[in-house]
Amino acid sequence: MSVDDMFGRKPAAVASDVHRYGFRGTDLQVTLDEVNPVIKTLRENSIEVTALHSHMRDEQPRLFFMHFRANDDAVKLPKGIRGAPDKVAKK
Repeated sequence: MSVDDMFGRKPAAVASDVHRYGFRGTDLQVTLDEVNPVIKTLRENSIEVTALHSHMRDEQPRLFFMHFRANDDAVKLPKGIRGAPDKVAKK
């Protein structure tokens, strides 16, 4: 699968034919225990966490929505984002 197919759009060409992609308004749903490890992983990969909030008051486990954005190399960016789900519990 091509990078274009993966992202569902054409990249913006920049100097030296490196393609860059951006993610904006993207979010993950995480539990309270997963918040810090996921934030750490995203930041280590130059992905900015823009918001963290919950829609409910009394759910168990506590669930949070983490919004993030990034703009980086078309190969590096998906690898960085892929690191976040690796920190989420699999049940």
